[in-house]
Amino acid sequence: MPTAGADSLRKSLRVLELVTSRRPLWSGAEVAKALDLPASTAHRILQAWCEAGYLVRDESSRYGLGYSAVRLGENALATYDARRLARPALESITARTGETSLFAVHDEMADRAVIADFVESPQSLKVTLPVKHEVPLDGGSISRVHDAAFRSGGTRIDDVLRDGYAFAYEETREGTWGVAAPLRDLAGNVVGILSVLAPTLRFDEERKATAIAAVLAFSRATD
Repeated sequence: MPTAGADSLRKSLRVLELVTSRRPLWSGAEVAKALDLPASTAHRILQAWCEAGYLVRDESSRYGLGYSAVRLGENALATYDARRLARPALESITARTGETSLFAVHDEMADRAVIADFVESPQSLKVTLPVKHEVPLDGGSISRVHDAAFRSGGTRIDDVLRDGYAFAYEETREGTWGVAAPLRDLAGNVVGILSVLAPTLRFDEERKATAIAAVLAFSRATD
């Protein structure tokens, strides 16, 4: 049985979906009627979305899409396009290294890197991170590339990553090591981060060099 909080969230999302679909502008009364909501409930939800910037009210008291909703859609589209760009790279990196490859993107709301896709190592002993996992800010190869490319506005990436990649050994998780490099689109913009994550039981300088070469092959391919 749904909880009261979940039910309220569903009602709020229904209002947002309605206002941003075929008809760009709706009055409060029209929203209440379309969704069979009390007028007071519809008004309260509409006001909440307006305060958050997802809706705006015009001079005739009708509601339409706000800047926050537009920005959310743009971010979702950018992430989708970046994942399509990254997927072949992930498959190649895992085939080359035998380890889990990850693709992380910048989450503006959280101001940190978030895992968007991965290809898991075929080996029984492996390390991975799930999609939507928020990467810790306090270290690690992915975080280092993310900070250089996104949190500093992208202006320090060449200074921070003089060799084009970052390496970490047991910085955020015991028993793991990893390398990461920025992924760029055809215009040279950083759209995400490619990474290899592996257990320390399979670490040596040769494996490290292979992992670095694997991520750099795609990081530089679109420069």
